[in-house]
Amino acid sequence: MNAIILAAGKGNRLHQLTKDIPKPLISINGTPIIEQQISFLKEKGISEIFVVVGYKSEYFEYLTRKHDVQLIHNPYYEKYNNIFSLFLCKEILNDSYIIEGDSFPTRNFFLESPTESTYFTGKKHGILNEWILEFENKILQKIIICDNRNFSSNDSLDGFIMSGFSFWNKSDSAIIKKLLEKVIRQNSTFVIQQYECQYWDYLIYENMESFFIKIHEVCSEDWYEIDTLLDLNKAIQSYVNYNLTPKGCF
Repeated sequence: MNAIILAAGKGNRLHQLTKDIPKPLISINGTPIIEQQISFLKEKGISEIFVVVGYKSEYFEYLTRKHDVQLIHNPYYEKYNNIFSLFLCKEILNDSYIIEGDSFPTRNFFLESPTESTYFTGKKHGILNEWILEFENKILQKIIICDNRNFSSNDSLDGFIMSGFSFWNKSDSAIIKKLLEKVIRQNSTFVIQQYECQYWDYLIYENMESFFIKIHEVCSEDWYEIDTLLDLNKAIQSYVNYNLTPKGCF
């Protein structure tokens, strides 16, 4: 089992904060986002960790010494979304956690020995521009992409959303690998146009019938995705409160 952390992006919506530092290295109460992820993975016995870097990649070098992780460089981080970052990891994708580098976990909800592909999800309120997971008996039934194309700017919803943490077993990893190879031309760096701006999860969204995916439910306070300054400030304040009065689900 291994873990792949997708940390190549620039984080433009954090403006001045990411001018000098990559988003996954932003600290929340003294701990960089990515170090929290790595520490929690290692607590659960997952020591083989790969980090895909791009923007200011040299800033991540210290992680190889401090945490013994391996870096994979994505030279096209500005042009393509994280689907290309995962493509660069296709040979190591095998019983793998796939983690977004900007999702800060406040509680260690990683599973030590998962056997079934799993999306980790929690209910968030007043959400916009998120991917909602619909499930029954802890089995994923449907993914709904909520963005500005199908919801007005005044709409907000409550729902179980993708947290940025998922696990993919050996058989499903093989399917993902084939899909990655299908949408990315083999001997070039060009992504087929419809995918070049997509998150890698779009492959799951388009091929739901090929997968059996479990849901692992966590609390809404158990993680925060940091996209904007508002997200960051909310995470900092909530993390303080969370540590003072833990609200873990289990």
